[in-house]
Amino acid sequence: MSKKQTALEEAENIVDNMYKKRFEECGVTEGNTIHINNLDNVQFTELEEASITLLQNELRLKNKIQKYKEVINKAINKLGRYADETINNANAYAICVDLLDILKEVEHE
Repeated sequence: MSKKQTALEEAENIVDNMYKKRFEECGVTEGNTIHINNLDNVQFTELEEASITLLQNELRLKNKIQKYKEVINKAINKLGRYADETINNANAYAICVDLLDILKEVEHE
């Protein structure tokens, strides 16, 4: 395991433990339900607020990436059909193949 991966796991454990304590303060039930009215009594530290913000941003980015992947897959499918239809037109076919190559490269990043 790399040092970077180890450091990331350690950071995640610290954050997990931090939130576990906060959830206990909120009165989490066995079904992992948080009593919302108890959240008003919990004071988050600057580190906790910053980590919440980072987690929210990470989720937003993951959602954007998923949407971009869906768009890229749709474009690949359409260009694949256009390439099949334009095989007799060398220039149009070459353009479709080039675009497909670019999109497939981006798809795997």
